[in-house]
Parts: sequence; C-alpha cells; structure tokens
Amino acid sequence: MFHSALVRWLVALLAFLSSFSNSMPQPDPLQIHTIRNAYQELGERVTQAIRIQLGDLSQIHRQQVSAEAFLISVNEHQHLFDQDELTTMQTSIQNMLSALEDVAKRSQDIIEHAPIVPVELSRSGRRGRPRKEINSNILETGLQLRGVTHLAPVFDCSPRTIRRRALEHGLVQPSPQYM
Repeated sequence: MFHSALVRWLVALLAFLSSFSNSMPQPDPLQIHTIRNAYQELGERVTQAIRIQLGDLSQIHRQQVSAEAFLISVNEHQHLFDQDELTTMQTSIQNMLSALEDVAKRSQDIIEHAPIVPVELSRSGRRGRPRKEINSNILETGLQLRGVTHLAPVFDCSPRTIRRRALEHGLVQPSPQYM
C-alpha cells in the first residue's frame, strides 16, 4: 500500500514537472535561424552604411534605429540563445551602434557641396535628342580604366557618343581612315 501510494505520488510529481517544463518557452529552430539571419543582414547593412553612406545622415540614422530595434528584439528572445552567443550578439550590436554614432558625428563635419554631374544634357532648342555633354575629367579617368563599350552604361549613352566626346576633348587620337 505504501509502495503504490509512493508510485502514484511520483507519477503525479513527474506529470507536474513535465507540465511545468512545457510551459517554459522552448527554443524554436526556425526562430533562432531567422534571428541569426537578421543579425547577419544587419551587420552587412551597417558595414555598408559605414563605408558608403558617410555624409548621408538620414541613411545612417535609419541604420541606427534598425540596430536599436534589433537589440530590443534580441533581448526579448534571449531565452533562445546560450549565454555566449547572446553576449556576442549584444556586444556586436552595441559596437555597431557606436560605430554608426562615430560615422554620424563625422558626417556632420562634411561640407555639403553640389554633386558631381558626369553627364549634362545640352538643349539647343531644335528638334531631336539633346546633346550629351560628358565631364572631361571623369571621361579621362574612365578611359584610363575601361574602354568606351564598358563606359556606355555608366554615362547612359552609346559607345559612339563617348568616343566622339573623347575626340572633342582631345583624350584620344582619331583612328586612321581606310578607303
């Protein structure tokens, strides 16, 4: 009798403990994978903003807001990760935020100037397409790096137009004429 009461009590205790463990949030592999992918994507976007968006405060601010929101999300789901991974994520996001803050401070020091315009349309008032005037300094640099065929998509015109403007600016020599 004592033995059967003890068995019933142990069964009830195991049932209680199993119901308690079921109420604890279980790590969901898909959720963990999604957070890890989002973390990687955030790192890539922050790196891009730091390298490329210097001077663009609105883009840097967007990345700061995104990183702060992600840090809050990681803290809400900290039960999904072991302590080492959680600490690594939190410190990395804090480092991203401090780097973005530094870039934002440097961006405020940049003097705003007009953007460099590689191609300008010159309208003559006559019918037809407007003439495309290509900045000679940019064209010279481009021709040192690539040929006219590769520069055509950059300047949004045909290779023939690039060749003609290079001849007009004296950047290339005319080809021999064959008859």
